[in-house]
Amino acid sequence: MGNDILDKLFAIRQEEMEMLDDEEREYIDNNKLKDVTHEDLIHEIEKIKDIPKEIKDTLLEKLDKLLENRSRLSSYSCKKYYVAGINDIMSIILNRKYQN
Repeated sequence: MGNDILDKLFAIRQEEMEMLDDEEREYIDNNKLKDVTHEDLIHEIEKIKDIPKEIKDTLLEKLDKLLENRSRLSSYSCKKYYVAGINDIMSIILNRKYQN
């Protein structure tokens, strides 16, 4: 199975997994996980009056980079485990096929 096929399977599955279902909403509510948006953070930084604009801009740039890095790392990890799972199941299927 080529990586391009796994990439396509992952992309399809990723879209499905990004949609919140009732179980995930319940988990978020039960664990008090507040959905803080990028705009919320920008608004809070903009409210700070005692620091120069250049420092605020630097904070916002670093915040953007942090969020981008975390998102990319999370996506990479998800894809890595997804591909490993597919490889594992294919190995199990092929081993059973050739053992019988």
